[in-house]
Parts: sequence; structure tokens; C-alpha cells
Amino acid sequence: MMFSIESLETARERRGLTKKSLAAKANITPEHLTRIIKGQHSPEDELIEALAKALNYPKAFILHELPDQISQENVSFRNLSALTAKDRKRAVQAGNIAMSVNRWMSGKFQLPKFDLPDNRFEDPITAADSLRSYWGIGNRPIPNLMKLLEIKGVRIFSLDEDNDMVDAYSFYSNHQPYIMLNNTKSAERSRFNLAHELGHLVLHMHSGGDGQLSESASEHRLQEREADNFASSLLMPEEDVRDHLPVVKGLDHLIEAKQRWRVSVAALTRKCYDLNIISEWAYRGLCQEISIRGYRKKEPFEIERERSSLLEKVIGFLFSQKKSLSFLAQEIMLPEDEIDTIIQGVLAKRKIDNNPRRHLSLV
Repeated sequence: MMFSIESLETARERRGLTKKSLAAKANITPEHLTRIIKGQHSPEDELIEALAKALNYPKAFILHELPDQISQENVSFRNLSALTAKDRKRAVQAGNIAMSVNRWMSGKFQLPKFDLPDNRFEDPITAADSLRSYWGIGNRPIPNLMKLLEIKGVRIFSLDEDNDMVDAYSFYSNHQPYIMLNNTKSAERSRFNLAHELGHLVLHMHSGGDGQLSESASEHRLQEREADNFASSLLMPEEDVRDHLPVVKGLDHLIEAKQRWRVSVAALTRKCYDLNIISEWAYRGLCQEISIRGYRKKEPFEIERERSSLLEKVIGFLFSQKKSLSFLAQEIMLPEDEIDTIIQGVLAKRKIDNNPRRHLSLV
């Protein structure tokens, strides 16, 4: 097997290591490592072993060429200015790990096929209505958005819990849509983040293959607003909101009503303002009350967190065959902790401890 510079860089960026720090851990000079990464020097087997140990990655991974890799230009981060380059790279490389997991699953199981329309030429509200019509779900609330997206062929994996500046991102690879989700947010916010990323997939990134996102700051802001409007319309269709919430009697009324659409009280308040159900004055007052009550950080009457039905079935099958997390890690040539990170956030109700088998036993 040939040494893979791309796989080495994937592992290094996933571990959040600089070239200098990796060189020190592998007991070589930074200049030596730079020559390796630039393809000017081919490392001996002993050095490959040292690099793999320093990264806590299997040697086989570094010797394995990744078939596809995400470009940072294909990923839109919501809080772009707040992210460090290291955090961006680490998050993007999580997508490469997710693709490795998906390739293994696709080779072992018959998975749902991609079924998303191309709505690039529609405004966000029309696109959300079109998608509901295309999927035949009318104006009724969506009880489990994650399950619906997986049925429609979207692969959903989780991001690192300690990188809370990244809510989610989405991308296409070989006509396969992916959403990477940080599930440490409230269950309601995670649902909205899923809908937001679905908006990117159907509005901005569907080009028959890998979409190319604009690097313009103004275009980025516009696309983020459009994805938010799409998410709001998808989760809270105007007709259904007007039918069930024609007037707002106060914040407690909204807290009770939000459970129908399984959204945050802040999102429903904003929706009522956008539909002119409440005035700007009332909206500002409700937003202030939401902040005072602490509902920006802790959602009242939080809904049950949605979980990946697809991963539950895959892991359930492995367990039925007496297979463990270590088996899956060996099959995909990844460290166990990376497998755990990619699946845990969208599989378990709550992270209990750092025991992988304990996590998977929740299936």
C-alpha cells in the first residue's frame, strides 16, 4: 500500500495538531514533515509507524488513499468569522470520516437512495412548499425530521461535541447529500439546524454533483438568511400556523403552542412576527422576556431528541452478529474514538460516558 499524504493530513487536522506539534510527537523536524507533506520525501515504514502512533490513528489509515475528499470551499459555516482555521479544518475532516463510514455501510447494506429536488431557482418559502409537496407531506407538522431526511437518502452524522461554534454543515459527494450535525444544542435547535442545512442542499448546493459555494461575504450572509427562511417555512408552514395560532396571548401561549411544530419558542415567536400575527412591538417584548427567563440557553419543555434510525439499524445488526465498535473501526481503518464521535451524537439520547460499548448498547 502507498503512503497517502491526504490521509495523513486528514488525521492531523482531525487531531487539531499543527505540523510543528505533529513533528515533535513523531520525533522528527518540522522541515522533514513539511517535505513529506509536499511529496518531496517518501517516509520509511518506521516513520509511518511513528506518525500513526503520534496521531493515535491506525497505520492502515495513513496507507489508505481516501477516494473522495471535501474541499473547504464546498462547506458553508454559519459563524464563519468566529471560527479558527483549526476548527474549520477539524470540522471539514469530520465529513471525510463520515464518508468513509458511509462507504462501508453502502457496501454492506441497501441504503435509501437520494431523493431531493433541485430548488435553486425558487425563493426559500416556495422551495419549502415545493419540497413538502414533492414528498407528499402537505402542511402537517413533521414529527421526526431526522428520520424523514434519512428515508429520503440524506446521510446524517455528528460533529465533535467540544466544537460548539459549529452548529452543522452540509455537502454533496458523488451525488450523495450529507449533513454533519452538532447535537449538543437543544433538541429544537438541532431540528432547526437540520432544516437549515436541508435548505442549503436544495437551494444552494444541488448542481448534480458537488456544489460550489460562493466565497463572497455578502453572498454567504444571503444564503444563510435563505436557509433560515427555508427552515422556518419547512417546519412551520404558514397555513398551519395561521390555523392553529391565529392570535398570540403571551409567551406562555407560545410555549404551549411550540410543541405542535417541535421548534424553539424563539423560532415560533419569530415566525409569528414574520406572518404579522404579532406586531414589532410585541415581538421585541416577547424576545426580551425569552431572554429574561433564560430560554435562549435552556428551552422550556424541551422535546425528545431525534435519533438516527439508519445508524440504529446498522449498529443493531452488528450487535446481532456479536460485533463491537472495535470491529467497525478495524473495518474502516479508523480509531474507535472517531467512529464513536461520528455516530454517537445522532445515535444516543445522551452521552453517558466514554465507553464505546456503553454508547452502542443504547440501540
